[in-house]
Amino acid sequence: MAGLTADAAVVDALHHALDADPTAGSRPGQLRAELTARLGELAPSHRPQIHQVVAAAEDNLPATLTRVAPLTSQSLLRLSEELATGRGWTRATAERTIAIWATALGFGDLVASSWPREPLAVTVLPGDPPATPPSTEPLR
Repeated sequence: MAGLTADAAVVDALHHALDADPTAGSRPGQLRAELTARLGELAPSHRPQIHQVVAAAEDNLPATLTRVAPLTSQSLLRLSEELATGRGWTRATAERTIAIWATALGFGDLVASSWPREPLAVTVLPGDPPATPPSTEPLR
């Protein structure tokens, strides 16, 4: 696992844990031990990701990901919003956890595709002039 990013190392460990025992995602306590063992001496540096993966398993995320049909980028976004709200996590943490689980379960192509993004908010600062609508006059 040398050279893998933190998320890739956890994805790899999770994928192998699920290959060895497809029901591993339904047993969070054993899943934590399995991920820690598979990551070996790297486990302490991956503790946040391990915790997030196990917490998502406690919320039945693996079963949900395999049950939703069809699994789309919109459903991944909805699940990440539910996970963020339910766990009190940031949206980025929830999306990252969803991506780890979805990739380990074989949905890596979907994860790699563009997730829908919300439009950027425009911030108007005090003293900024009001926005001028585009002119409707033809160019000369």
